[in-house]
Amino acid sequence: MLSSEYLQAIVLGIIQGIGEFLPISSSGHLVVFGALFKELFGGPAADKGENALLNVALHLGTLGSILVVYRRDLRFVLRDFKLCCWIIVATIPAAVIGVLFKDQIEATFEKPAIVACGWLMTAAALWYAQKLGQNRRDLSEMNARDAIAIGLCQLASLIFRGFSRSGSTIAGGLFLGFTREAAARFSFLIAIPAIGGAGVVKIGPLLWHALSGSQNSHELANLSRDDIGAMVVGGLVSFFVGWAALRWLLGVIVRRGVRGFAVYCLIVALITFAWQGVEFSRSLDPADSVSPEGGID
Repeated sequence: MLSSEYLQAIVLGIIQGIGEFLPISSSGHLVVFGALFKELFGGPAADKGENALLNVALHLGTLGSILVVYRRDLRFVLRDFKLCCWIIVATIPAAVIGVLFKDQIEATFEKPAIVACGWLMTAAALWYAQKLGQNRRDLSEMNARDAIAIGLCQLASLIFRGFSRSGSTIAGGLFLGFTREAAARFSFLIAIPAIGGAGVVKIGPLLWHALSGSQNSHELANLSRDDIGAMVVGGLVSFFVGWAALRWLLGVIVRRGVRGFAVYCLIVALITFAWQGVEFSRSLDPADSVSPEGGID
């Protein structure tokens, strides 16, 4: 029978693989489903370092999937100097703010109610982007203003947890008049430096501390065999699920648009708000604070 560590890694790997590229916020799903997993299985919350490392493994898995699926596009991009520049320009806002305010941004990472607010933002952005977008420009028409605007959309997804990265950037592209295919392709292309950079920011210092023998290397040194195995399994699951999701997603967006994803984000936001409301009411119930010995905890 699978241990809880492996089961959690598999479930979160599936969520990450599906959610990273679908405009529904993979990070938001990891927060909410991770909290639900802990509640259902009981016990104390996992160590934050282990959670962060598992999160890195899951994101690296989806990074591998996008490199495989978009390998031909990447060869084309490398020959298109202007498009390379626009990808870099669109990446700069989130990269700079992500490095400078890493701790403040991560402080909101484990709050499902904040994620639900982000899902509402995603739903609104996707719904009105499809309604108002002109759906006529392709990537050859992109300019610096477009790249900056989409980069700011990506930055907003970093600041507001649950505001989907792909959802915000696809919506940004649609608002700027790009076709659904062009908006989605650019969103997926700028995901490569975004996901890779996030992994480097987290795992880089840990590896440095481990190699230098620093006392801050405990996050790696304290990992058990099951922890490492779970990270490997989670990364592999997110790779294969992400690969399948990517091959399916572009066709769906081109044919049907993004309103279905907007409706989904609205539904999961409302469910999460309801769940958090129940949890809050329980915390106010005096009966829940009485210890077995009859005292108050």
